Amino acid sequence: TIGISIIKNKKSAINGLLVQDITKEKYILGFDDLIIASGGVGQLFENTTNPRVSTGDGIAMAFLAGAELQDVEMIQFHPTVLRIGK
Repeated sequence: TIGISIIKNKKSAINGLLVQDITKEKYILGFDDLIIASGGVGQLFENTTNPRVSTGDGIAMAFLAGAELQDVEMIQFHPTVLRIGK
């Protein structure tokens, strides 16, 4: 299941998540609290040793929902790699 967007109610409180499963069907999951543990952003760089799923989508969803981002330099995976030659 992949998170697509965070849903907020009329009072701007987060109360759901729009997700898509492997069949491409979409669902809304409701909740009272949300913790985002989405990994890194390595794929934002040309060269990386990070897995292909490290795209920063969770950080982007949180930001677009109005979350205040902090300590983003402490992302789980180190996003860079040294490449010498071709």
